[in-house]
Amino acid sequence: MTSTLQGIGRVGVSVGNLLYACALMPIAILIGSQWGLVGACLAWLVAFPVVTVIEIVRSAPYIKLHLLDFGKLFYLPLVGSCIMWASVRLITSAFGPQKESLLALALMIIVGALVYFLFTALFNRRTLAETLALRSLDS
Repeated sequence: MTSTLQGIGRVGVSVGNLLYACALMPIAILIGSQWGLVGACLAWLVAFPVVTVIEIVRSAPYIKLHLLDFGKLFYLPLVGSCIMWASVRLITSAFGPQKESLLALALMIIVGALVYFLFTALFNRRTLAETLALRSLDS
C-alpha cells in the first residue's frame, strides 16, 4: 500500500503507517521474547495482522477502498484455508506417532492442496478463472 499512497501524493499517510509498524512490532516482539523464540514468533503472528489492519483502515479513504469490499476478498480464501488446515490435521492425527514420516508429509501436502483446490473450484470460481487466465499470459 506504500507505493499506492506515494503514487497519489499521500506520503504522510504512508509514513504514519510505517511509524505505527515501527512502534508496535518491536514492542510486541519484546513482550513475546519473554517466552523465548516461540514467544517472539507468536508475538509477530499476532502483531503483524494488527499492524496490517491499522494500515488498511488508515489508507482506505485515500485509495477509495471500502473496507467491506476489502474484507470480501479474503473471506473465501480464509474459509478454504481453514478447511485445508482441518483436513491436514485429520491426516496428522490418523498417522499418530508416524506423523513425521515422509509418507505422512507427502499425503498431507497432496490432501491439503487437493482440498483447497476443490474448495476454490466449488465456491470461488471467479478467483480460479482469474488464476487459470494467468497461464495464458505466458504464451
